[in-house]
Amino acid sequence: MQPFPGLVHRALGVVVGLHRQAVLIHGAVPLAGDVKDFAQRNVAPNLSPARLSVAAERIFVGSSAYNASKHGALGFTDTLREELRPKGIRVIALLPGATDTEIWQTLWPKAPRRKMMTAESVAQIVIDALRLPANTTVEKIIIRPSLGTLEN
Repeated sequence: MQPFPGLVHRALGVVVGLHRQAVLIHGAVPLAGDVKDFAQRNVAPNLSPARLSVAAERIFVGSSAYNASKHGALGFTDTLREELRPKGIRVIALLPGATDTEIWQTLWPKAPRRKMMTAESVAQIVIDALRLPANTTVEKIIIRPSLGTLEN
């Protein structure tokens, strides 16, 4: 008897998700082009390799596979940042809290969406980070609704 029903299946999903992110980044890094060209314009390519969330640093009970995937994705992002730093490529880990998007129709149809951030608010902070000079890197952005974490 398994202590957690479906644990093996969920764990496999975590591994597949992390592998998918690695494959995508492996293909995207060469597309960043010659970083020297970007540096002449005082910008650097930015990558945010994984779909992260505040679950990368906060535990949500009953979501072990989701938490594990986000923790793994954050570790991947942090490592990738250090590997790409010498090439002048900035990597930003974006950890948003509850954001009012259509995914909530599937995850939690009755979620209190009025307590969530707008996607535009999240986008604005990313734009602000991208506008910094090439010699400055925002490594991690944690953005949450002012009312805190939503509880189910």
